[in-house]
Amino acid sequence: MAETPEKTPADAPSKTPASSSDVEPAPHPGVVPAFRSVRRPSGGWRRVAGVVLGPLMVLSGLASLLFVAVSLDVRPRTLDAAVRANTIGIAPHVSGPIVDLRVVDNQPVVKGEVLFVVDPRPYAADLADAEAALALIDMEIAALRAGVVAAARAVEEANALLVEAEAEAVYARLYLDRVRPLLSERFVTPDQVDKAATEADALDAAVTTARARIAAREADLAVAVASLGDLDELPDAIPTEEATARDVDMVEARGGDAEAVGDRPSDVDPATLNVRRVAAAAAVAKAELYLDYCTVRSPLDGYVTNLNIAVGEYANEGRQVFALVDGSVWYVMANFKETFLSFIDVGDEVEVYLMARPSERWRGVVQGVGWAIDLADGRDIPRTDLPRVDPTLDWVRLARRFPVRIILEDGPEVPIRMGETAAVIVLPGEGELPPAQFPWLRSLFDDLDLDD
Repeated sequence: MAETPEKTPADAPSKTPASSSDVEPAPHPGVVPAFRSVRRPSGGWRRVAGVVLGPLMVLSGLASLLFVAVSLDVRPRTLDAAVRANTIGIAPHVSGPIVDLRVVDNQPVVKGEVLFVVDPRPYAADLADAEAALALIDMEIAALRAGVVAAARAVEEANALLVEAEAEAVYARLYLDRVRPLLSERFVTPDQVDKAATEADALDAAVTTARARIAAREADLAVAVASLGDLDELPDAIPTEEATARDVDMVEARGGDAEAVGDRPSDVDPATLNVRRVAAAAAVAKAELYLDYCTVRSPLDGYVTNLNIAVGEYANEGRQVFALVDGSVWYVMANFKETFLSFIDVGDEVEVYLMARPSERWRGVVQGVGWAIDLADGRDIPRTDLPRVDPTLDWVRLARRFPVRIILEDGPEVPIRMGETAAVIVLPGEGELPPAQFPWLRSLFDDLDLDD
């Protein structure tokens, strides 16, 4: 009789009772078991959500597009903008080597600050020559004025001699008229009468001679005045007080009278009216001006830029050495499509954002809209003085862009630089900037230091 093999623990039936639902029926020998379908829960709520949310999202997208389109018309905006500032080329009025350079590139400067100094020695020598020439002219003028005074005195002397000659001639005629009747009565001799007549004729001739002498002296005075170079009128732009005092002192120191120089207007001092001294004084003033030009100063508050020189560089008159950026007025040049220009007016408020600080808002005001642009369209033609705004595509007919100048009125106390990229939003009809949108998002940017 065969022995029954012992059952191992793995083959032993489980002692745990099993429910009828957990026990699977044994498959029939020779039949392949089929997979049973698993029933899933009903999806009705998903179908409802899809039916509701789908059209809602489409409507939201259309509303957003409509809102953006209206906003672009009501509040024109552009990203094609940049910060600008006026620049001034610094060029000396005189030529010479630079002996003192007191600024460096990108340095802020204030109005009147010394930028550099051109070698002043040649111009100081020119000033000394002009001052010496002026001193010589003063000496010549003093001598000529003394000659004019002497000529005037000679005229006065001739006038006095004429008066004397006339008086003697009158007396001689009167004496002749008295002695002639006495000749018939033998109270005088014929010789005495002839002598009286001769003296009367001689004195008449002396009067004529005195008058001729006066004319000669007046001619001498005219020559002296012409040699002196006096003017009838002096331009108001020429300072004369110092010249007057100096010339009068020189004439009077030599015993002359500066007032007695011919017939002059009573309200003009003759000592100031000398063309020689005017020319010499102008030469001195010009030399002083050129010497002052050797020190080049900043004409405004701004920033040094494009400085590529050093001490010893030869500066040419009128040729730019470097440039200054005017820091007093900053503005943004924003290129708007021509379709938006009808919505932009001078004086409109503008929101300005800079790419360097996107979380900070600046206030701007539209100063003006460009009236013309260069129509080169990228072609190789000479540039004009008009602003050039090239289209971005050549195969599409794009709306032209016109520059709009926006003055930055105020903003964060941070430095800005010319050329920074900006984004602007024009707010037509707004008297002031509205409150900033999404302040919580801006605060989050600041807290996370994401504004950079």
